[in-house]
Amino acid sequence: MVGAVVVFVQGIIGLLIGLLIFLLLVKHYFKTGWLGAIGVAIMAIVVLVVLTFVLGAVLVGALFGFPKIF
Repeated sequence: MVGAVVVFVQGIIGLLIGLLIFLLLVKHYFKTGWLGAIGVAIMAIVVLVVLTFVLGAVLVGALFGFPKIF
């Protein structure tokens, strides 16, 4: 049980360090403050979700045929 907690804590720490480094890079390259970096990161996630949905819909349509709308 203790080993599972240690691994979980290390994963959380690694995730937080990765997020901090990502925000620092966005902050540096876009020359914004912390709030701007967080905004850019949120927008990147929104774009990722939309692109995933669109590409998934195109893939399903290509594999199983596009549905007839009219």
